[in-house]
Amino acid sequence: MIAAGPSKRFAWFVAAALYATAAALWLAEPERAVFEHVVVVGAACLLGVAALASVMRGRRREVPAPGPAPADDAVVLFHASPVPALLVDASTLRVIDANHAASALYGFPREQAVRLAMRDLLVHPKDRREAITFEPRSGVHVHRRADGTPIDVETSVERTTFRGREVWFVSVRDVTARLQLQRALEASERRFREMVELSLGLMFVHDERGRIVMANQAMAHAIGYEPHELEGRDLADLITTSERPFYKLYLERVLTVGHAADSGTLFHRNGDERIWEYRNQLHVGADGARHVLCCAIDVTERRSYERELAESSRTDPLTGSHNRRHLARVSRLAGEEDRWGCIVVDVDHFKHYNDTHGHSVGDRILVETVQFLRGLVRGEDAIVRLGGDEFLILLAHYGPDDLEPFVERLQTTTRASAPVPLSFGWASRQDREVLEQTIHRADQMLIRRRATTRGRSRPRDLY
Repeated sequence: MIAAGPSKRFAWFVAAALYATAAALWLAEPERAVFEHVVVVGAACLLGVAALASVMRGRRREVPAPGPAPADDAVVLFHASPVPALLVDASTLRVIDANHAASALYGFPREQAVRLAMRDLLVHPKDRREAITFEPRSGVHVHRRADGTPIDVETSVERTTFRGREVWFVSVRDVTARLQLQRALEASERRFREMVELSLGLMFVHDERGRIVMANQAMAHAIGYEPHELEGRDLADLITTSERPFYKLYLERVLTVGHAADSGTLFHRNGDERIWEYRNQLHVGADGARHVLCCAIDVTERRSYERELAESSRTDPLTGSHNRRHLARVSRLAGEEDRWGCIVVDVDHFKHYNDTHGHSVGDRILVETVQFLRGLVRGEDAIVRLGGDEFLILLAHYGPDDLEPFVERLQTTTRASAPVPLSFGWASRQDREVLEQTIHRADQMLIRRRATTRGRSRPRDLY
C-alpha cells in the first residue's frame, strides 16, 4: 500500500504520527480516565482520516475526465475520411491501419488489411529498389484488389509519427478510369497521325494564325518539301501573290463558319504554280486551342487538261484559230461597259484557188492567212474562223478612234505581204450592243465594199 504513491504515503504518515501521539499521552498519564484517552485517540484517528480524504479528493481533481486521448481524434478523422488512406510502419513496411475508403477500394476487410505488407498491394514493382524494399513512394502505380484485379492508383506519401512510432501516411486515388481515357485518346491520336502520314491525299493542319502544325509526306512532296521543313511555316508564304488578298478572308471564314471548301494556287519549291482543291474543317481542343484540318488534291494537270479540252472545243482544227464557240464565251463574259472592235476578213477568189489548184492548196491558203493575221494583233485579241474562207479579227478594248488607224495599217500590210488578196469590213461596239450585232454590222460593211470593188481584184498567181 505504501508503494501506492507519494500522496498516499504522506497521508499514512500523518495518521501514524497522530496515533503515536495519542499512545504516548496514554502511557504518560495513565491516571487519566479511560474516557479521556478514548476521546484523544478518536480525535487523532479522525484527523488522520480527514487528512487522507483531503489528499484523495485532490488526487481525483488532478485526474482528467474520461474521454479519447488526443491521438484518438486523428484516428477518428482518418477512418472518417472519404479519401482512401493507409498507415504503414516505416521499419517493417506493413500496414498498421486502413480507413474504410481504403478497404472499399482494395476489397480487403480492415482486419485483413492491417496484416498486409506493402508488396502485397503491388502488381509489378517499377524498378529494382522498389522490388527489394517496397517502400511507399508518391506517384502512379499498379496495385491489385483482393480479387487480383489490377487498378491504377496515384499515391501521395508522407512520413510522420503516430503513437510514438515512425509511419508512412499513404493517401490513394483510383485513376484507372482517367488513365484508360488518356490511353484511348493517345491511341486515337496515334491512329489519326498514322492515317494522315500514310494517306496519299494531301493533308495538313494549321493553327488559327495560319501556321502549319503538321503536314503529311504527300502534301510536303507535292510542293517540293519534307514534312519537317513545313512545320511552323506560315501558309501565306506558299500562296501565290495574286491570291494573298483572299487568304485573310479564308482564315476569317474557316474560323467563323467552321469549314471551307474552294481551290487555290500554291508555289512549288521550284517556282511552279500548283492548283489545289481543298476542304477544311475547324477543330477546337479541350484547352480551347483551334486548329484547322485540311484535305486537298492537286488538280493542276486536270485543270490544264480541261483548259486544253475547252480550247480544242473552241479551236478550228485546220487553222488553229478560234471558232464560233469562242464568240459565245466572249458574249457570255462581256460586261455592259466593255469595248471591242470587229473586222470581218474574206479571202478573195477562194473558189478559184480550190478549183484551179485543189483543196489542199485552198487549205494551205487558209492556214497562211491566219498566220498572217496573227502577226498583226496583240495576245489579248483573237482570230476567229466564221466559216469557209471568212474570218474575224476581234480586238479587245477598241473603240472607233482606235479601230480606224488599225484598219489602215491592216490594209497597207495586206497589200504588201498577205499570201492572197483579202477584203475587210469593220465596226466597233455601239450602245452596249451584243457581240453578234457588231459582227453583223462589220459583215454588212464587207458586203458593201466588195460590191463596189468587184472586178478590181485578181487572183494571185500561186506558182
